[in-house]
This record gives sequence, C-alpha cells and structure tokens, in this order.
Amino acid sequence: MARDNLEIVAFSHNADLDQLGAARCILLSNPNARLMHPVRLKQNAWETARKQKWFKTINIKEIDFRKVNKVHLIGISLPKHNPELTDKLVRHNIETIIYSNKRCKLPFKYFTASVRSQSITASLLEKLLKHNKELSHEDLELFAMAICEKTWAGLSSRVTVTDMANLNFLRKKQVSSRRIADNIVLGLREGQTRLYHEMLRNIEDIHPGNWPVTLICINSAGKVQDLEPIVDSVWSDISPHIAIICITSGKFSRVWARSSISEVDLAEVFKDFRPRLKRNWVSFNFTGKNHKLNSYVLKDYLFRFLPPALTAEKIMSVSPQTIDCMASVKQAMDSMLKFNLMSLVVNREDRYAGIITRRDLDRAVQMELLDSPIEPYVPTSTPVVGPTTPVRALKNIMVRFNLTRLPVIQENQAVGIITTRELLRALPDHLPLPPDYLPLVQATKLPSASKIEEIIKRVFSLRVFHVLTKIGKFASAKQINAFAVGGFVRDLLMEKQNLDIDIVLIGDAIPFAREMSEEFNCDFKVFDRFHTARIYLEDMKIDFSSARIEHYSDPGALPQIEFSGLSSDLFRRDFTINALALSLNEINFLE
Repeated sequence: MARDNLEIVAFSHNADLDQLGAARCILLSNPNARLMHPVRLKQNAWETARKQKWFKTINIKEIDFRKVNKVHLIGISLPKHNPELTDKLVRHNIETIIYSNKRCKLPFKYFTASVRSQSITASLLEKLLKHNKELSHEDLELFAMAICEKTWAGLSSRVTVTDMANLNFLRKKQVSSRRIADNIVLGLREGQTRLYHEMLRNIEDIHPGNWPVTLICINSAGKVQDLEPIVDSVWSDISPHIAIICITSGKFSRVWARSSISEVDLAEVFKDFRPRLKRNWVSFNFTGKNHKLNSYVLKDYLFRFLPPALTAEKIMSVSPQTIDCMASVKQAMDSMLKFNLMSLVVNREDRYAGIITRRDLDRAVQMELLDSPIEPYVPTSTPVVGPTTPVRALKNIMVRFNLTRLPVIQENQAVGIITTRELLRALPDHLPLPPDYLPLVQATKLPSASKIEEIIKRVFSLRVFHVLTKIGKFASAKQINAFAVGGFVRDLLMEKQNLDIDIVLIGDAIPFAREMSEEFNCDFKVFDRFHTARIYLEDMKIDFSSARIEHYSDPGALPQIEFSGLSSDLFRRDFTINALALSLNEINFLE
C-alpha cells in the first residue's frame, strides 16, 4: 500500500522540557511532521507547551498508521516508555528514527540518531544551525530552557561540550536569563536523580487489607540531602493510590507514606512511630538496617495494622430468608410475597445450593406448575462471594454477571445477601455533588460512635453505659449481632433519658435474655406470642426480641412472627427516626 508523505513525532510518557525542545527541532526540519498528543508532560514541559502556537497535536486514535511514512521517537528507548505507540509500530513496517542518549531495546526495526550530548535538544539544535535555519525568539527561548533544565544550567557532571556550546550560543542571542529562571523549575540534582531511578527500579505492589499499596525500599549508597523532591517526583510520576517509601542510609532509615484514598489515614496507621505531617506526606524514622529487612517489616506491619477495605461482611443483610430446594413453586412464591422479597436463598440438605428470584419462577407460574419443586429453576451459574470480599469487587461482579443480588457464603452456609441497595449505600462518593442536586439527597449526618458514647455518659449514669457494653461483649462472645433500637435510640439522639431499652438480636432472643438475666442476677420474663423476653435491672427495663417480620392473616388480627434480618425488622417499624439501630457488638460498638 502506498504511504502518504506523513511523519509523526512522538514523546515518551511523562516527557520533559528537553523532549519538547527536541520535538520543536524536528518539526522545524520536517514541515510535514505532525506531533502526536502526549499522554502526560512534566510540569515545566506542560507550562511551556501550552503557550506555544505550534503545539498542535493529533491523538493516536486519529492516526492511520498505514499512511504514515516516518516516525520520530524522542526519548523512547524501551517499550514501557510509550506502550500504545510501540504496539502500533510492531504491527506496521514504518521507518522509525530514535533520538535518545540511552541504549535502545525495542521490538521493531529502527534507526538511532546520533545524540552525543546530555540534552537531546542541544544535539538537534546543532544540526539546525548547520543548515542555517531561521529561529524565532520564542524558539530560542524554548531551546535555552530545555537545555538549562536538562543540564542543570550547565552544572551537571554529565554535561558535554555540545551542551555548553549551544548554551553559550543561546546566551549571545539575548535570551533573558531572568525569563528562563521565572519559567522553569530546575529538576533533581545528580545524586537525587540516581536515587529517583533506583526507587523506580524497586517498586513492589502489595495489597494489605485489599488496598493497592506501592512499596519502595532502597539503600542509599551516599548521603543525599533534601529527599522530599525525590519522593514528590516518584509520587507524581507513578501516581500510586498509596505509597510507602523507605530510604536507608547507613544505620539510619526514614519512611515517607502518602495516600490518595480518603478512607486510609496513614497518620493513624503509623501512630506508634510518632510520625510528622508535612504537606501531604506522613514521615517517620525507622529502625531497619537494610532495605530487605525494612521491606519485610513494613509489609508485615501493613498487613497487620492497615484497616481492611470495606468488605461484604460489613454491608450485607444477615440471616437471609432460605427455602429448601424440594419446596414447591407455590411455597417459594408465597414466601416471597409474605416477606416482600424478590429472591430466596435455596438450600440442599442445609447447605447452600443457589439463589432463586421471582423472575426465575415466572415461567413455572405461567405454565401452572405451582406444585413442582423449585430445584430445576435454581440457576447454577450465579457467582458467590465470601464475607471478606471487598466492596470494590462486588460492584464489578454484579456488573459482569448482570446481577442485582449476591449471596455471601461461609462454610457452605448463606450468612448474608447483598443487593444493589446495600452496594449503593456502601460505595464512596469520590466527587462532590453539584449544588443543584444537594437538596434531593442531603440527609442528617449521624453522630459518630465516640459522640454517642459522650451523649450516653452525659445523659445517663455510667451504669447504663456499662450495661450496654456488657450486653455487647456477651453478644460478641455468642457470635450474635445485637442492636439497640426504637425509642431508646430516638430519645438518646434528642439527649433525653429513657430507661426502657429495646434490643434486637439476629437470632433467637429468648435463650440470650435468659443467660443475660443470670449474668445480671435479675428478674426475667418471656412473651412467647411475640418471641420476646424482658429483664428488670433496678430502674431499667430491657426488652430482647429477635429480628423479625410480621404478617397478618386478617385485618386487625395479631401478627404472625417469623425470624428475619435487621433490614426487614427495621422496615416494619415507624419509617422515621424509630428505624435507627445502634450496634452494641464490640467490633462496631455504638455505630
């Protein structure tokens, strides 16, 4: 296929000002060349590029590489420097010229232009001058800034004769030194640069608590002053979500930690080391003597003390409604209607077998197969998750399999269920909502657990706080979830005394209340009809009930009671403030 006379000039990802200057040199020498849009430019390069009239780029998706005659690669010596473009060049046989002072290793045929200077711009400018190219004042200023940044204004130990000759030439052209100083921020010094590249070679990705953490542990051969610009550069260039950087010099180690995830408070995680907070970094001294030991110790610490990401266990509705696989279609439909559910967990011999929805049973109902067992209608390909599955994974699983609910399985038992309702409540908002929509979604901010504790201790005697604490610890020991609900929570938030306390348990409340009466050595009374029990503790009256759902055979009849999860129990209550529940278990006491 005949190619057009089209040439492409491309940078490496995160190109610097020297690459921008080199690109301008190539464009001046090749009027048919087009500049490919860079993925990312460093600060000096971007601040300069956006002011240049010639900086007009073309996106890689808009380029028909079958019509490209030549490609100029600036600073690209390895595939990782621009993997998208590398992939295109592997597929098309295009004449490729590389401008780099580093050893190249690319998976396609290429020619290497001779670059014998530290600055690529300096090398290409020398060729422009030999061809007597007319250069504008703006171009001369750009070239001066590019060479100054790359060579540290000529102070670098790697600066060459070509670099210095071109710097001197530009100074004679009345390029203002003050203007250069105002427009560029000089980069890292030589020792800092070596340490920076050493960090990039020692990146380790780990996932403590299911968080994405970039860990870097290195030894510094010499003492490098001013380490903050180096860690700032690493953060800027690799854009990690959480970075832990440990640098060891002799017997001294220092750690820098930073997170872009609002839920991760690294100052709290590393509080035992008495960290200092400086700008966005948490930094502290460390006791390790070499980078390998530091890496091992920091990983062990993070896996033990970094609070895990939100998991299925924290958001699921517990005690999902179940049905045996041999139950009839009619029984399943009746249960769904009775409990106002769209799905049921199906068991086979008391082990999880699947989940069935109303939609799965629609065909059987239409064909009037109401007495047939539900087993043939239970989908066998529905994915399951465990209690420790992170919420981030739940979202992707639901999207991939087009689901609205996921069963949470532990030891072949369904311990919970997650619907889109629980998932949407749990997903964080990474961006603030536009002000126009705030009135639609704003809700009263609930007080924190510490604030609730403060209110209890202020409104009640300490005895009430200790009773609630004891009930929570007892429930945790029994592996039962316990919640204070109803009027007690309502009055507590209004800072009013109410010694009539209602406690909902996920499970059978009567045996629990009986054991609590023995623990407190107090009176105990059972109300079998409603499956509740009460203990009398001096002036306190504490009612224990199982989380339940109520349905009525006739209007005005007493309710029929069946066990359920907390959500169903709260939904049957007054839909205003009485639908709040206050956790009493140790792990999330008073949330």
